[in-house]
Amino acid sequence: MNGPTSTAHLTLPTAKQTTLQDLVHGLWRLPTMVKLFLLTIVLIYVPVVMEAKQMWARDEAYSHGYLIFPITLFLLWMDREGIRRAKAEPSAVTGLLLLAFGLGLQVSGYLLRLTFVSMVSLPFVLAGAVQLLHGKALWKVVRFPICFLFFAAPLPGILLSAP
Repeated sequence: MNGPTSTAHLTLPTAKQTTLQDLVHGLWRLPTMVKLFLLTIVLIYVPVVMEAKQMWARDEAYSHGYLIFPITLFLLWMDREGIRRAKAEPSAVTGLLLLAFGLGLQVSGYLLRLTFVSMVSLPFVLAGAVQLLHGKALWKVVRFPICFLFFAAPLPGILLSAP
């Protein structure tokens, strides 16, 4: 499906849209509710990533965390043709379950002040968003890069100091 539609699923760029400007333009064509949903996810996770960044800077055992997001973006870029070809068939039940589980983890991590739990929730929330907005075909393409984000979560000190 090309162009804006009345459904709330994500419309991916066509083969002609390869520049960052075209991608940004494509994002602006999304329905307002989808844009608000994506903005909310970003706003929820910016503080979590900033807190994890502090842990990455303090302890060299976590310093690989700086590389995880750029590598994830690179992996997504490498499979951009597969992303473009993925057929849009939103999966509301699976998407909402993953999203609810991920957001539940995020709230738990926030309340317990556990950065690890909050960071682990990010791939679940992204998986739920992909399923909810686009469907299983896109999830099959992006599942490795999204699951790769689990490596950004700084392990709790108790796990690192165990004998």
